[in-house]
Amino acid sequence: HHFYTASEAEKAKVIANYPTDTWRYEGVPYYVHSTTTVTSTPVYRFWSEEYKGHFYTASETEKDLVIKKYPEHIWKYEGVAWYVQK
Repeated sequence: HHFYTASEAEKAKVIANYPTDTWRYEGVPYYVHSTTTVTSTPVYRFWSEEYKGHFYTASETEKDLVIKKYPEHIWKYEGVAWYVQK
């Protein structure tokens, strides 16, 4: 599994609190916006304790459906991960 974040603070927290066999920093995979712009759309992030992984979607409809359909131990909504260009 891979874990992505646009937050320097979150990256530093993961590096400081997890052994490298759990989460290992591999560098920047791609560039995104950490704040909204006129032409950007949010990417929403979910965490699954059961599946030990993240799920991302840029669809607000899908985000709302996952929040409504699944309990938090299956998919916990973590908010906007970053923004991408439309």
